[in-house]
Amino acid sequence: MSAEEKLIFAQSLIREAGARLRSRSLSELKIHLKNKDISDLVSDADKQTEKFLVSAIRRRFKNQSFLTEEKSVAFKPGAQVWIIDPIDGTTNFITWKRDYTISIAYYEEEKPVFGLVYDVEADDLYLGITGEGAWKNGEKMAKLPQDKPLSKCLVDVSLKSISLLKIKCGIQLEKLASYIRGHRSMGCASLCLCRLAAGELDVYLSAHLKTWDYAAAVILINETGGAWGLPFHNRQAIYS
Repeated sequence: MSAEEKLIFAQSLIREAGARLRSRSLSELKIHLKNKDISDLVSDADKQTEKFLVSAIRRRFKNQSFLTEEKSVAFKPGAQVWIIDPIDGTTNFITWKRDYTISIAYYEEEKPVFGLVYDVEADDLYLGITGEGAWKNGEKMAKLPQDKPLSKCLVDVSLKSISLLKIKCGIQLEKLASYIRGHRSMGCASLCLCRLAAGELDVYLSAHLKTWDYAAAVILINETGGAWGLPFHNRQAIYS
């Protein structure tokens, strides 16, 4: 099967997975939250979504490997690898039922082919194809400006990341506040990275990203001319 066939299938699949999550009402989530079994609900939703995605891909395509939030299996370099985050922004999912995503990235021979990030409640589908561009709901994203001053930049960083980087690396991120336009914390890494690629956000900083958080979204950043990296710790490999 060609990468194009896989992309067409993945776009339909990620929307179907999103529809399944949307069917879980906010009232249902609040009942779980009130009963303090939030960890069980999050784990259940993650596992069900991941199982749905992985099972569907395996039925359609043979000899595929997977790296996911809940489980990964051994595979050889050069394999056809799907990197899946079933729910990014789980606190948002539980508390507000918005600003959470599903991410699917497809890599061949350790190189990115395409990435999909679905903002479930907003019904916004972000797509990046290596060497071809990035799109939001079918509309191609423009290249990012390369000369924007820090004083006009909007930064997304959480209190947790500010604290961790100060404790572990001695980085005093709180001093950044006086040099930038403003700061926010959305609580969903993949969505932040997509909004960065779309020019709606200028800087995203985090002290605790995992491979599945960024594997799809960074393809959009690559295609719109943005820069990304893992400067504060050893770069996480796609292959474990």
